[in-house]
Amino acid sequence: MLFDKSFFQFSEMAKEQEVRLAYFPNPYSFSESLAHRQAANEMLERSEISLDEFEQIISEETFSCDIPIIRYDLSQKQYCEMRHPTAHFHIGFFSENRWPSRRVMTPMSFFLKVLRLYYSGLWDEIDQKQGNCLDELYRTEIAKCPLVTEDYFSKTEAQRFFFT
Repeated sequence: MLFDKSFFQFSEMAKEQEVRLAYFPNPYSFSESLAHRQAANEMLERSEISLDEFEQIISEETFSCDIPIIRYDLSQKQYCEMRHPTAHFHIGFFSENRWPSRRVMTPMSFFLKVLRLYYSGLWDEIDQKQGNCLDELYRTEIAKCPLVTEDYFSKTEAQRFFFT
């Protein structure tokens, strides 16, 4: 768990064959945001506030539920060329959205990518103090991430959009 109550889950069933890496943003901020919106909507429905006031309340929210759940899966066992890529990302709640990847990610590479995307202020602060140490670590870690072999990533898949 991170300082903001976001958390990671990592699991590996078989080395570099069955991997699940997930990042979950703070679930409490989503609940707070939802409750706040519901309260404002109820006031609007009771005509206690105007539509303009409702929109103002919503636009001034201090919490955010904009960061999606990010999950990376690697499963040679579940590979199906046209339907289930061996390595893929799930972004958000819809489980059927599989964004293909050609990389076998490590937990560290996944962690550092999420850190760079969603904690860029902290990343920059550390890198400024310590001479780009996180960026160097991230590039070193990515270099350790092999490509998915051709047995599990077809030529047809390589002709489509995928993350490398």
